Amino acid sequence: MKTKIVHIITALSVGGAEQALYKLLLNTDNSKYTTTVVSLTSVGMIAKKIKRLGVDVYSCNMNKGIHGVLGLYVLVKVLRKVRPDIVQTWLYHSDLIGGIIAKTLGIKNIIWGIRTTDIKSTSIVTYIVRFICAKLSRSIPEKIIVVAESSKNKHVELGYYEPKMLVIPNGFEYRNASSKFQDIQLIKSKLHINKKDFVIGAVGRFSYDKGHDVLIQASKEILKKFPNVKFLLVGPGLELSNKKVVSIIKKNSDLSRFLLVGEQSNINSYLQMMNIFCLPSRTEGFPNILGEAMLLGVPCVATNVGDVSILGGNEVLLSKAGSSEDLSRKIVEMMSFAESTRNDIGLRLQNRIIENYPISNTVIKHHLLYQELLKEEL
Repeated sequence: MKTKIVHIITALSVGGAEQALYKLLLNTDNSKYTTTVVSLTSVGMIAKKIKRLGVDVYSCNMNKGIHGVLGLYVLVKVLRKVRPDIVQTWLYHSDLIGGIIAKTLGIKNIIWGIRTTDIKSTSIVTYIVRFICAKLSRSIPEKIIVVAESSKNKHVELGYYEPKMLVIPNGFEYRNASSKFQDIQLIKSKLHINKKDFVIGAVGRFSYDKGHDVLIQASKEILKKFPNVKFLLVGPGLELSNKKVVSIIKKNSDLSRFLLVGEQSNINSYLQMMNIFCLPSRTEGFPNILGEAMLLGVPCVATNVGDVSILGGNEVLLSKAGSSEDLSRKIVEMMSFAESTRNDIGLRLQNRIIENYPISNTVIKHHLLYQELLKEEL
């Protein structure tokens, strides 16, 4: 008999947790598991990819104001219909809401998921949710999967119950990682990127945590030394229609040197267009997108947050979080290397991911945990 698993996640747009869930499902043996996915809010690009795997996806639409409360009924209805052997939740809000509802319905095998280290000071609601989760971590989940050692240490300090915590880093799949040359050239043509342009890119939703403002401030100094640079920003909210990000660029740099392409499904094509990938985040757990860039052999500069230094080893140039001056210095340092040196760095980064972070390891650790929980139940 197949093991029935319900994954509950806060959203299904393009993000690190969403990508990690998709890759886990993509590499899961369907002969052993029946999987259902529930998004507490709306669905996006990742939901479409998950559906193509033959997985049922439900949306609770809890981001629709007061009417979103009805989403709780959707979640209860799905759990009663599926009657899962295991409920796995991803991120604080789904840990709290999904965990409480699953527990109330008598589901014993609940796995929480922690994927961040710090949260921005303005996220009062998230602070409260995390505080409550810490208090409930002894009673609600059977296990807590943490994506990074730094995240585990931080959450133990916050009161999470350490004996239940298990670190499982993200995994990456080299197969089919590279995009077709023709596809990349087509995008470059549409964006008017020519051979003389040096492309520095960042991928992630527009938010304070992701530090786009820090990169934008750093760009002014970079352009003084290298005027041929174009900054490629990919992710939800990074569009010319977003007046806030455009205002930050106009105030601190040159808008004509920025390519704001918004959310994209073919992230790897955009990563391969970059001469340098930059992760300017103020906080991270285990930055999935940094690993994706490394896997594609793109030289990387990143802020020293979360498990960045563990993931990148000595090959990723690290800067101080929140410091545009330090970030610009590190980017200029990477740009000053000969192209052959940057290519060698990219190759070492790629080999590091292939050797140390294969997706197979991540999937095996998840499945061993599922088996452990089910054996304890017998």
